[in-house]
Amino acid sequence: MKRLQGFIGGLLNKKVDATGLAIFRIFYSVILLCEVGQIFYFKELIFDKIPFIESADIDLRFALIIWMLVIVMIIFGFYTRIATILNYAFSVVFIATIKTYEYHMFYVYMGVNFLLIFTSISNALSIDNLIKLISGVNREGRQVSVLNYHVFILLAIAFVYFDSVFYKTMSPTWMGGLGMWRPASLPHFTHIDGSLLLNTRWLVMGLGYLTLIFETVFIFTFFRKKWRGSLFLIGVGLHFGIFLEFPIPWFGLGVMSIYMLMVPFSWWQYISQKIRLKAPKLTFYCNHSIERSNYYESIASQISSFGKVRVELITDGEKDYGCFALDNKGKKFVGQEALEKVLNCNLFTFVFLRFLNLIGAKEVFLKALYDGDFKLVRPIKGGNDWKRRVLSLKVVVVTCFLLIVSLLQVNVTYHSLLVKELREVSGVDETTIGRVVNSVSLRVKYFSKVFFGITNHPVFMDAHMDGYDHIYGVEAELHNGDRLWLPIIDKEGHVDKYAYSFNWVKWTFRVNGPKLNQRNLEKGIKDFSLFWAAKNDVPLEGLKLNIYLKNIEVPNKWEYDFLKKQKEKPWKHVAIGIWEQNDFSLNYIQ
Repeated sequence: MKRLQGFIGGLLNKKVDATGLAIFRIFYSVILLCEVGQIFYFKELIFDKIPFIESADIDLRFALIIWMLVIVMIIFGFYTRIATILNYAFSVVFIATIKTYEYHMFYVYMGVNFLLIFTSISNALSIDNLIKLISGVNREGRQVSVLNYHVFILLAIAFVYFDSVFYKTMSPTWMGGLGMWRPASLPHFTHIDGSLLLNTRWLVMGLGYLTLIFETVFIFTFFRKKWRGSLFLIGVGLHFGIFLEFPIPWFGLGVMSIYMLMVPFSWWQYISQKIRLKAPKLTFYCNHSIERSNYYESIASQISSFGKVRVELITDGEKDYGCFALDNKGKKFVGQEALEKVLNCNLFTFVFLRFLNLIGAKEVFLKALYDGDFKLVRPIKGGNDWKRRVLSLKVVVVTCFLLIVSLLQVNVTYHSLLVKELREVSGVDETTIGRVVNSVSLRVKYFSKVFFGITNHPVFMDAHMDGYDHIYGVEAELHNGDRLWLPIIDKEGHVDKYAYSFNWVKWTFRVNGPKLNQRNLEKGIKDFSLFWAAKNDVPLEGLKLNIYLKNIEVPNKWEYDFLKKQKEKPWKHVAIGIWEQNDFSLNYIQ
């Protein structure tokens, strides 16, 4: 235990640049904002008992809007700690226990959103850090503990891969090199035709094996400095492929955002040097004879990025304002306007000002900044002895947390396919101790899934594809005779715009599935068609739906042009749905 605490203490004391952590915060939060925006758009489909007809007991619009505003605060690093706590609370309410619409990116959100509360994500590229710097409170500048980087990667990627391997090694599809080819060869699993890759056998099978090897070694190598660049490139490449091929864009991009934490620090420094301007666009002058001159100088120095602003100190000039600026055309700006020009020279603060202007708060913010009214933080006083005690306590707390989440992951993996097979062979589940352990373990597993996103990850397994030889499409026949194909599954059998992310999992595995449940299919068609009609102002009364079936083959071995052959399979008219007096009936054609 002492050796482990010593190792954790070393990581806590190792300080690194916070730029990568800030870029992760912004990238990840933008993806989360897109996901919540999609939830907001489909809120009636998700939460209403019957979309637009029988509403949910609670109007969730305002809560979702507040959640999106909270995420915007995290993007800009404004009151970050409060925002991350609220963000986690909203996550628990909206996605932690959701059932038929849940998908594996929700688990990633839960783990990352929990960690956002306790990590130093606002030490760079944030309004909070800007205010701390100009107030003289932040003594470490852009430096953070390297553990801030490692803990996100451990919980959101390494644990996921670790558990996934215990499923993939039991899968004939993955062990046969078809882990990428097989799901991408089913039209209703994809949103594009990737035949160019799928028909290159050595490449697509090589990528399948690479994925399996990569996930196996990742947990043992991600924290090693020499491996970071290679792991980053492979990981981003694989998840960019997921983004391109499969209808789960926020998963692909979301994991890519976490991989930003693996970019070697030297790469960020190199990029910064390459894009730095040779000549400044603005020269900012601070009048030393004014009381707040050091304050203005600190603002300009901290906000200036890529050499866009040069700061000069003078002893005379605009004494009524204390600061002024000249652009490269010689135009002069004084006082509050000069500060605004400095803020506009930084992309991050430029976007933040545009957002404040959108909500009518820009002038209030600029005046408060110019007058020095921001006091978001206070320095914590204490001697070196007090600081050592705090650090020692932090080491103990972090060590205990990492041990707990590691044990939670082991408990989850206890229910993986490989371990279940070993349990069945050994007969341990038939013993009294085995049954007690299994019962307690399942309760702990539910807890870890809800609050930390630690759960099993059987992604694209054989059970998802075996016997899944049918695709259903829905066509609306309007009162004027026009026919419109509902944007769930398109006419080629690919996923359409209504079936992305959580909706894809809902339609593909909860409404449909390898083993079809007619009741689930009818309810799914009812809900999706009702939502579509309401969103597109289509009169519901008398609306006729034609249900089509495309029978396809499910591959067990690599085959050239397999996807193209499935797309060419004909549609068969199998059922008719009718909306009458807000009631839906589905009649099958004999």
